[in-house]
Amino acid sequence: GITGLVLVLIALLLYYRVLGVIAALGLMSYAALFYAVIVLWPITLTLPGIAGVILTIGISADANVVIFERVREEARSGKSAYAALSAGYRRGIAAIIDANVVTLATATLVFMFATSGPKGFAFTLGVGVLISLFTAVVATRAIFGVLLETKVIRDDKFMALKQGRVFNFDWVGHWRWWVGISTIPVGIGLIWLSVFGLHLGLDFTSGTRISTTLQRPASVDNVRATVTNAGFPGATVQTFKQDVRGKTVDGVQIETKALTPQQETTLRQALDTKYGVDNSTFTLYEVGPTFGQQVIKNAIY
Repeated sequence: GITGLVLVLIALLLYYRVLGVIAALGLMSYAALFYAVIVLWPITLTLPGIAGVILTIGISADANVVIFERVREEARSGKSAYAALSAGYRRGIAAIIDANVVTLATATLVFMFATSGPKGFAFTLGVGVLISLFTAVVATRAIFGVLLETKVIRDDKFMALKQGRVFNFDWVGHWRWWVGISTIPVGIGLIWLSVFGLHLGLDFTSGTRISTTLQRPASVDNVRATVTNAGFPGATVQTFKQDVRGKTVDGVQIETKALTPQQETTLRQALDTKYGVDNSTFTLYEVGPTFGQQVIKNAIY
């Protein structure tokens, strides 16, 4: 996230010069406000939640890009720097508000209908959109107001307002190419789905998920053989590394059809005999068929 933020800041500074400084200050204001909200709320950050934070960095940067490109359009039409900054901001902010409202509506719907993981993504996305909108409307506007009273705006070497397009190419005029290019992967995807179908995970199909660290090393093939010999063929097996009490140990996650309490005990004993199950990290997660149906129904909504 930090690397992405730094790269975005460098790109804005190189391309927009003094306007890039405004964008950088706006982004840093956004980052400070978001961090304050996370600490004061407080918000527990999950991996999907962090993904929402990363996405809003792009949304916040995008707001500045929209404004700056409108400012440049006004400057290229012959307006003074002062008039271009005023008109560009006024016209650009409408597009920013429109886009943010759509994103906020999407985040709200996902939060209403999704399960825990996507809920965290939707929540941080919604918070980030509101803060991004605030910084674009208030913080960036305030910096523009200060800049308009300085001599810097009269020097295009610093402002780069008259800078032309990077590629002199009619992107909109070739819209048929873009429709064709974007349709091809969609078509391939639909054909692939119709032939091979979807490989649904445990949350959709129902079953039992067991996760634990092991006292002795184990490979995927070894664990799968142990599980099969215990009477549970076809189980999905994944291994991982985990820190337990300052020591890196092997772990395993097993997904299989729904097990009875007796079958759960049999499988646990088989793993314990072969590899030594760490009871402090052992978790068992049951998913019923109604849960999968509810997830699908909510996804359609």
